[in-house]
Amino acid sequence: MSRPSASPFCIINGAPATWEKILPVATQNYGHITMVQMRGGMVRGLVHHLARLEAANRELFGRTLAVKNVLEGLRAVGEARPDATVRVNVFAGEDAENVMVTAMEPIEPNWTPARFALIAYERDMAHLKHVGSFGLSLRQRQAVAEGYDGAVFYDRHGEISEATIWNVGFFDGDTVVWPSAPSLRGISQIIIDEGLLAAGVKVRYEPVHTGSLSLYDSAFVTNSITFGRLLSSIGEVTFNTCTDASQIIRRAYESTPFLPIPSN
Repeated sequence: MSRPSASPFCIINGAPATWEKILPVATQNYGHITMVQMRGGMVRGLVHHLARLEAANRELFGRTLAVKNVLEGLRAVGEARPDATVRVNVFAGEDAENVMVTAMEPIEPNWTPARFALIAYERDMAHLKHVGSFGLSLRQRQAVAEGYDGAVFYDRHGEISEATIWNVGFFDGDTVVWPSAPSLRGISQIIIDEGLLAAGVKVRYEPVHTGSLSLYDSAFVTNSITFGRLLSSIGEVTFNTCTDASQIIRRAYESTPFLPIPSN
């Protein structure tokens, strides 16, 4: 018999969510988020998540984020659901932004090589992890309906930018290449870059055109759940999956340890 799923756990501004508190937050479509996998009440790359939230808050709301609400929410989640998929949502409030921290079932990585469609799409304010994800979700559903696992996006200039809920990267020999077109620089991507550079692996950001995909040895995607999942194909272009590329990315990511949530 399978274990029943734990119910979601939600904290708003450091206190347990109530219907009166959650309704105004849940019905807004303007804000920003970050996602993290928590294990044993600890997370990887917290400093980067906080920096993302603070920068997005200044840009979207023009004021400083109440980081203490984020940390209080994460600590509460760590006590109630030490192993969880955690989402931090920041929405508009009257005097300060509302911070909602939600814990759901933990998700383990999927390392099976994936097939991704190649789709023309540019997200609004692509450098932000914002809540306006209709266009992204629509294209993910379209790709899956056509038999793909996801989609890689390219812009009006024919440059690869990112994937549906992923960053996409490539190997050019022993160098990791990330597309330089406007995109969200994911926290996992930042952590991977730090680990690669520490290990002496070269990293390069450059324009990656749809017509040059076949020049790369392998391709991979990464997000807060799976870091270094190989792609067997993007559109009609196939890639080598009999490679240690995934292990290189995974080692780089895992070189950053899980750390406890600090006090305010």
